Amino acid sequence: MAVEPRSVLVPVLLMLSVTHHCNTLESAGLIERVRQGKRILVRRTTRGAGPVELFT
Repeated sequence: MAVEPRSVLVPVLLMLSVTHHCNTLESAGLIERVRQGKRILVRRTTRGAGPVELFT
């Protein structure tokens, strides 16, 4: 199932927290980040889909 990227506006104070969590998830192989111009798209990897399936 393909997930459509969504633009999310995050208050500046939360940006560091989001970056920290994305770094952790990326280092665990659960997400990947792809730069497209000024945007950075975040996608689940195949490995990251497993935990999501457990909770849905």
